[in-house]
Amino acid sequence: MHQPARKLFLIPALICASLFIACNAHHQAIYTDFETTDSLPTQWNVINESGAFHAHSVEGVAKSGRRSLLLERHTAGGGRSVLAVTQIPVDFNGAQVEVSGYIKTENAQAGLFGLYLKVEGDPLWTQTEVMRDAKAGGTADWKKFTLTASLKKGARDIYLGVYHAGSGKVWADDLEVRIDGKPLSAVSRLALPPARLDTAFSIRTGIRLDSLTPAKADNLVRLGKVWGFLKYYHPAVAAGKYNWDAELFRVLPALLHSANRQAANKVMEKWVEGLPTVARDTAMKGIPPMVKLPPDLGWLADTALLGNALSGKLEVIRKAKREDEHYYVGLQSTGNASFNNELRYSHISPADDGYRLLALFRYWNYVQYYFPYRHLIGEDWHGVLVRFVPVFAKAEDAVSYQLAVLQLLTTIRDSHALLQGNTMAMDRSLGFHRIYADIREVEGRPTVVRPPVAVQGDALERGDVILQVNGTPVETLRKWWEPHLPASNDSHRSYAFAAELLRGKDSLFMLEVDRNGQKKTLQLVYDQAASRHPDNRLLLPEKPWTLLPGNIGYMYLRTLRKADIPEMMKQFFTARGIVIDLRGYPYEMYHHDICSYLTARAVPFHRSYGASVQEPGQFSYLQVKPVGGSNRYPYRGKVIVLVNEETQSRGEFFAMAFKAVPGVTIMGGPTAGTDGTVTDFYLPGGLKTRFTGDGICWPDGTESQRTGIVPDVPVRQTRKGVIEGKDELLEAALQRIQP
Repeated sequence: MHQPARKLFLIPALICASLFIACNAHHQAIYTDFETTDSLPTQWNVINESGAFHAHSVEGVAKSGRRSLLLERHTAGGGRSVLAVTQIPVDFNGAQVEVSGYIKTENAQAGLFGLYLKVEGDPLWTQTEVMRDAKAGGTADWKKFTLTASLKKGARDIYLGVYHAGSGKVWADDLEVRIDGKPLSAVSRLALPPARLDTAFSIRTGIRLDSLTPAKADNLVRLGKVWGFLKYYHPAVAAGKYNWDAELFRVLPALLHSANRQAANKVMEKWVEGLPTVARDTAMKGIPPMVKLPPDLGWLADTALLGNALSGKLEVIRKAKREDEHYYVGLQSTGNASFNNELRYSHISPADDGYRLLALFRYWNYVQYYFPYRHLIGEDWHGVLVRFVPVFAKAEDAVSYQLAVLQLLTTIRDSHALLQGNTMAMDRSLGFHRIYADIREVEGRPTVVRPPVAVQGDALERGDVILQVNGTPVETLRKWWEPHLPASNDSHRSYAFAAELLRGKDSLFMLEVDRNGQKKTLQLVYDQAASRHPDNRLLLPEKPWTLLPGNIGYMYLRTLRKADIPEMMKQFFTARGIVIDLRGYPYEMYHHDICSYLTARAVPFHRSYGASVQEPGQFSYLQVKPVGGSNRYPYRGKVIVLVNEETQSRGEFFAMAFKAVPGVTIMGGPTAGTDGTVTDFYLPGGLKTRFTGDGICWPDGTESQRTGIVPDVPVRQTRKGVIEGKDELLEAALQRIQP
């Protein structure tokens, strides 16, 4: 009697095991199976910016089965490559991923081909592997290739693909993914939050804007604001119960088909009703923190904008009880946000309207709730969203999309807001060829302060004023670059513009310059040597610190090490004066170490303000921070700190510390006006950017952002000084110490 019972007991277990094997086999197949009658499997996408290639499933050529993936160029010239790619979420444990597959070629020439493997994770890291040695070489039968990559801690997504960068045809088939030697179909799955399990829109959204009428644009603006508010304020979203990007793509079609504002508000009202009911926060929170910047949520009560019903529902969510942890955002010890668990969408097509809207909505809400200098932007942030919805709607190719993102970054007036990552299309459009010279704004004109290291053709000289580049006047170039240069103030914007002047699509540069009052036409040819930066220092010593003639100590913080400070200050103790050169980024965080030698007691020098998870958009003051400490024998001579437009971020933080020390003089020009720890994040298309994440101000609350560190003694470069090769700021400091 017992034996049959045991057999019956095993049947459910066997059924579950069979289902596990079947489901996991399907899990593998959806990423590697080309036996589809469609152009590509639904989980695959094609990155084909120029449209010069075809990538699709074809019948009749296969390693096994009936179909394979074919990549081929269909137009001569044009685009450089095509990539067919799929995304695999890391919902398993493992140390290594291996991708293998068979490739066949026919008349493949003038380029590379092969498998593509990329792993992304948090914090922001990426590992990419390609078949660098597989050069296209004519016709070859099926051959197996393999790539491997590490699955480091925090690995989130694997991208598997096939690329072709040449002419002819390349087929791929029988792709396989193995984790630590096991087929993907045999790897146990982890229990992940619902937000991670929802991968419906990881490759494409299917959203089409078609014609963007004013009414449709108005609806999209409100949706972007409501979507962002719910993302950061609704407890269920904060708990990771929703892939909030996917929810945006699900509600977009109905909103886009709404005839007017009222109909669109009904769509959003129904959307909010579908979320779990929230509990009101009735806890006594005690004494509120010292709020520097309250949340900007007045628009929630605008019933003309949202309607009574939707406005009321959002107000309820605003007052909901929220935990101090959030799935999509965390707070670092400095008080700035880290945007956790955001999908990067590295390999999506910019022609997908849904992802471009997501990029705009993400960024706008990052700034709305977690940019500490929102109040210093200088224009209505809500108006920026209105202005950029049409811009992003029209940016249907990679170049237009990347330039639209760059313009958006520029609106926040933050010199930290660089655009990095996959900017290949934009860089190709603007030109890869650069001749690096040290060009500065001198007497209001872009002037060569330090010529290039080496160029072919004519030579630039110190003091040359750039008038035209490749036939385009400098002022025309400046006008174009103005909305594409993230900068906190005019000083840093001029510095950034000068760095872009000698950039072109061709290796030949035709320049018109003003040399000693005479116009001259120069021809410069880019080569590898010209891509090296010149030494920006003019008369500065090679060592990071030294005693200059007249017994004056000099330290250059760009190269000074913390370990150098004790011996340096011992030598400087009897010096007539000390010059601290902050024209560059300090090598390490040692402002306390230096200041402890300069002051007899600790002095307050800054306070910061940080973000909130429970009240997104609110920034509260942290304690005032001092610099220095008790020192019976502080340095008594004159101390002068040199600053200019290169003094940025950490450099400005140091300058604030030195300025707090009694008797220290700041000399030079305006600094970059961007102080604080940066917050890095990604936008769709593999674009990486950042902004200043924590607010830094003087102890009394006066802002340093955008204003920068204002010198006590302004000193400007002159064209005469540049031509003579002088460091006029250093000379002025030395003269002040030793008249």
